Amino acid sequence: MEENKEIINAESENATASESNTNTSNEKENNVTKPVNKRSDESTIPSEYKPISMWGYFGYEVLFSIPLIGLIMLVVFSLGGTKNQNLKNFARSKFCILIVLLALIGLACLIIGVDAVLKELPNVKSWKY
Repeated sequence: MEENKEIINAESENATASESNTNTSNEKENNVTKPVNKRSDESTIPSEYKPISMWGYFGYEVLFSIPLIGLIMLVVFSLGGTKNQNLKNFARSKFCILIVLLALIGLACLIIGVDAVLKELPNVKSWKY
């Protein structure tokens, strides 16, 4: 009989332990924070962080491609002529691309010029001053 009582007690302890585990898991599920919708309303975004629309990017691309005015506006926007951080970063990226392209064009001109000079070096003796 005592064996049966011990088995019954052991089973009831296991059942109590599993119920407490279930309660703990239910409590954990209830305490889990639900994912927050990270997209905010544009009205809550400060003006310096407002996103630029697709047409805005297109318009700025057209503006920056105008020869002299575009370069001036590019420098103004990239050096802080606007409070919008997105526009400032966009102008800075365009300015960096412009600098890299100018450096590559300058390097190509230098290589072509040096090549032309080296081709003419053998003929230097025949030049008449």
